[in-house]
Amino acid sequence: MKSLRSLHIPNCSPSRVAAIRTPFPLSLLALLLLLATATFAQTTQSATPTSAPTSASAPASAELKLQLITDEGKKQIQATLTANGKPVEGATVAFRVKRTFGNLQIGKDQTLDDGSAQTPFPSDLPGGSTGELHVTAIVQAPSKYADTLAHGMFSGAAVVHPSDNEFPRALWAPRAPWLLVITIVGLLAAVWCVYAYVVAQLWALARRR
Repeated sequence: MKSLRSLHIPNCSPSRVAAIRTPFPLSLLALLLLLATATFAQTTQSATPTSAPTSASAPASAELKLQLITDEGKKQIQATLTANGKPVEGATVAFRVKRTFGNLQIGKDQTLDDGSAQTPFPSDLPGGSTGELHVTAIVQAPSKYADTLAHGMFSGAAVVHPSDNEFPRALWAPRAPWLLVITIVGLLAAVWCVYAYVVAQLWALARRR
């Protein structure tokens, strides 16, 4: 058995030994750096929120015009609906008249290819002392044009003149009929006469004693 001293070790300089041993640790370190960089990039990409592409469409600019026309000798209320300057066909338009306790619907129609919808003018409705009606047209369908409305004051309704005697004598009015007044007054007078008679009799009995 040979001793360690008798073993022959080739003559290697320190620089050569360093050149032999250095490449392995450096390659391992570079591989670890590449793995760490790839992992960090993947984590950053997954953490960044991705937004789906959206297509923004500008809402249509709808306009409704209201006017009173005469068609075949009859008055008609006409509403014309346009969107971006072009007529809208197939839209549902409701016509209403303002009354004391709300709005009264007088008609409903769908627009034609020229964007117009019509309803007969209610000439039999009372329009006050001037005979004017406050008309409102409102779009009900389609939904993108819904609540588009127009107002107008049109004359031609029934004229109602205010009377001096606003409330006649009736049971439902503040002033009762004369027959009812006379009846109530007669009953009250009869009751008070009975009271007076009773008091007079008591007074007479007291004096006799």
